[in-house]
Amino acid sequence: MLELIDTKNGRTAVIFNDSGESIIRRTMGAYKIADMMRELGWTVEVIDWLSRWSNEEVQEFVDSLPRKVDLFAISNLWMNDELVLDKIKFFKETYPNAKVVLGGPKPFQRDFGADAMLFGYAEHSLQPMLNWLFDNGPLPKGKFPEWAPEGFLIDSNHHYSGLEIDK
Repeated sequence: MLELIDTKNGRTAVIFNDSGESIIRRTMGAYKIADMMRELGWTVEVIDWLSRWSNEEVQEFVDSLPRKVDLFAISNLWMNDELVLDKIKFFKETYPNAKVVLGGPKPFQRDFGADAMLFGYAEHSLQPMLNWLFDNGPLPKGKFPEWAPEGFLIDSNHHYSGLEIDK
């Protein structure tokens, strides 16, 4: 269960993680991002195996938390796109004041309905994205693609590279 600690910003996030039906181990990206967010003052819970949770079970869990959730995130490595679309729609309809972020290594080429999409390794793009979404910070490097005009796309591999990638 979510451990309440005094945080710098008092914000709460739930990150949902799944490896798809054919992979039986957890992916680590969600845990790395959660740790980074905790360092920024967030209270964060990671929930594994999103595909095994009904929307009713997700709502029961979220509503049992001692704080409202400011951010729902989905770490989308091998998840079925239809599952992701369904969960984001559910979050937007059930928790309209929360932001929704989608992240992962696969390039996003469709409108999932998320407020922001972080493609690639987000070590350096996470904080600018959070500052923009929650603190009226400047728009991060990225774009509102034609295919998702309401979702901001950040190519973390090239605009905020933490790796030695030949550009």
